[in-house]
Amino acid sequence: MSMELLRHLDKGTAFIQVSTKLNPRGEIRGRVHVPNNCEFGSRAQTDEGEPDDGVSVRDPEELKKDPHTCFFEGQHQAHGSHWTPHYNNCFSCSCQKRTVICDPIICPVLTCTRTIQPEDKCCPLCDERKEPKDVKALEKIEEHPEGCYFEGDQKMHAPGTTWHPFVPPFGYIKCAVCTCKGATGEVHCEKVTCPHLPCAKPVRRSPSDCCKECPEEERRLLDHADMMQADGTPLCKFGKNYYQNTHNWHPHVPLFGEMKCITCWCDHGVTKCQRKTCPVLTCSHIVRREGKCCPECSDELSKEEEDLIKVQENKKTWRP
Repeated sequence: MSMELLRHLDKGTAFIQVSTKLNPRGEIRGRVHVPNNCEFGSRAQTDEGEPDDGVSVRDPEELKKDPHTCFFEGQHQAHGSHWTPHYNNCFSCSCQKRTVICDPIICPVLTCTRTIQPEDKCCPLCDERKEPKDVKALEKIEEHPEGCYFEGDQKMHAPGTTWHPFVPPFGYIKCAVCTCKGATGEVHCEKVTCPHLPCAKPVRRSPSDCCKECPEEERRLLDHADMMQADGTPLCKFGKNYYQNTHNWHPHVPLFGEMKCITCWCDHGVTKCQRKTCPVLTCSHIVRREGKCCPECSDELSKEEEDLIKVQENKKTWRP
């Protein structure tokens, strides 16, 4: 058991979930509070002198006796332990038999047009005015402390956030993206899907890259040919797709799908996007239907529509 998990148990921020085949998302879920009496305890040694998979010894004098201990930033770290270094909190370090391996946090690629960089975060986020789902998940972590504990980096992740998984001793895996399912506390990881390339001989620029790319020379020829219509009007490039002049579309955001409440259009080679403008409502009871961009007055809905909204609200508020 990792020290990070022990500390979450001590603070009461850890969760336990019981799942069955009939309900894999969980029959019951609740917080667990266990006083941390293990952090300063002793650790058993195997016959070969290697520490077992239990709790790491925190006593500096005991750590000095372990031949596999790492010494980093003036402190001894136990073999198999992970920590955030003082020199940069955007790195993750681990001790592997007297060898310290530090990897920079690799940020997922954002497809939004505007991003922000929070002071207390290592990775940029989509601007709330453009992609509110990406930012709200982090802003609500204080209101809803439920999140996902990922064993790889031994950290809690906010509901709805995405990250590249950390797998020691290999570091961050850029070929996969994990997502925290806030309602259930589950971590869902999937392989990155590489785009189709129009060139004949794609290349991998770096050994750590997941997807291949078109060579620079071939890419320039393709861009020059594809960025012009037959009449000479420039096309718009959004993400991996090209759009003709005056063409409009709903942007697609990975992990969230099509953003139907946002419309983009091509204006002579310039992509412009706008969120649907909702009218000001003066009624006393306002409801928001699933799949609709704007709220509505309940007195304008039929009884069947009101019953459907109540069922949807009950599904959102109820949790096991």
